[in-house]
Amino acid sequence: MKKFYAGFLAGLLLLALSAPSFAQTTIACQTDYTVAAGDWLSTIAEKYLGSPSAYLALATQTNLKSETDFSYATIVNPDSIEVGWKLCIPDQETANKLNGVNPPAGLDKAALGNATYTSMVANEPVTLINGKIERQDVPGSIMMTEVMLTNQIAYGEVNGVPSAAVVTGETGGGSGYFYLLHLMQAPEGKPQEMGFVLLGDRSPVIATTLQDNLASVDMVTQGPDQPFCCGTLRVINRFQLEGKELKLASQQELGYLGPNGETPGQPLAVTGQVFYRERIAMPEGAVVKVQVADVSLADAPAVVIGEQTIENPGNVPVKFTVPYDASKIQQGRTYNVSARIEVNGNLEWISTTRIPVITNGAPTSGVQVLVEKVGGTTPPANDAAQLVGPVWQWQGTTTPKEEIKVTDPTRYTIQFNADGSANIKNDCNNILATYTTDGQKITLKLGPTTLMACPPDSQDVMFAQQLSAASIYFFKDGMLYLDLLADAGTMQFSN
Repeated sequence: MKKFYAGFLAGLLLLALSAPSFAQTTIACQTDYTVAAGDWLSTIAEKYLGSPSAYLALATQTNLKSETDFSYATIVNPDSIEVGWKLCIPDQETANKLNGVNPPAGLDKAALGNATYTSMVANEPVTLINGKIERQDVPGSIMMTEVMLTNQIAYGEVNGVPSAAVVTGETGGGSGYFYLLHLMQAPEGKPQEMGFVLLGDRSPVIATTLQDNLASVDMVTQGPDQPFCCGTLRVINRFQLEGKELKLASQQELGYLGPNGETPGQPLAVTGQVFYRERIAMPEGAVVKVQVADVSLADAPAVVIGEQTIENPGNVPVKFTVPYDASKIQQGRTYNVSARIEVNGNLEWISTTRIPVITNGAPTSGVQVLVEKVGGTTPPANDAAQLVGPVWQWQGTTTPKEEIKVTDPTRYTIQFNADGSANIKNDCNNILATYTTDGQKITLKLGPTTLMACPPDSQDVMFAQQLSAASIYFFKDGMLYLDLLADAGTMQFSN
């Protein structure tokens, strides 16, 4: 499966560079609607389309519209919409089609929910029962294989034959959740899989269409250097049936969603923040130099886009802006930006953050850098051996927006082993993980987990997501700190 996945991603890259573009169908809105406080998609659907169950048609129509008109919202989770979002209300006929009213014979949702699909996790075809199957593939194991039908079903014709493009989701019990696209037809009155393809890991599908012999999948996936938990890159993949295979015909990148889920291309803030908490030694009279570089391309050298110097910042937190060199900024890109801080000529810290910049117009400001240090000494060089042995208890996480406190640290722990494995207690569940270190860098890969339902006050989802995003580690006063990717925060642990 890993070889298949790697090959699939390599194929995506090649096609993204060379595939032809395909014309997009014009999406018409019967009316526009701006989300107000207290709105739910279901209540809006009931008002305009006569049924709260038409919420999915409303979400799909809006997402299809926003593929070409970024003033409309991108709805990743229909249960979570924001005040001010612009929605595209379809006419009743379009809503019925998107909701699967009058589907082709043998391809209604009930039949599809009891059909047989290829499963990558099970490594064989599985037959769903009422849209889902759970089974224990390894006798005595706590891990369960789960495959389920999602709401992403689109109808059309392929080579003149009535067909359905169906998305399933599956997991083997670990942190991964895989989405697959299946092309279904009913030659004998029952659904039969004609071809399938793996879409990605933790890459939710937000709109699916089937027309002109192409199955189009609008989804949110991971951009370069983004962790699997937290992808924000919106892409449209188009697949065509060749023999018994679904093959990628084209891939179109729409851009990265904004910090509040904004559609790619909407005006976003042109500044990001790089936070340094209690790490920088700033003696009296210090000269602090911050250099900001574009490190978006892994195989290309960093390009310095801004530099700033501040003298004698004093014993208070310092916040200042590093201006961009507009000539080195490309429009419409989201950058990985590395900030390098020197104090009196000595390198003190390097960190990387992902910030949305320059979606419309020229830059008007730069990267805001907050240096929080009131004297002290530079943290000692990391020693990976310090990780091994103790049971580290999660105390909390400091993010640019808030301080997250852990109600009971004994429920959330991690123990690093000398063989590169790690044992994680995630509230009522246990996770097996592996880790690697390289200087200050650390990578944690969460593996198999138990699947007990934790109490309502559990912070288990947050704990697992943050561990998956760990990128830098260091020690201070007997505490372990893990910096998260995209400078999303710093986790604190004690033993």
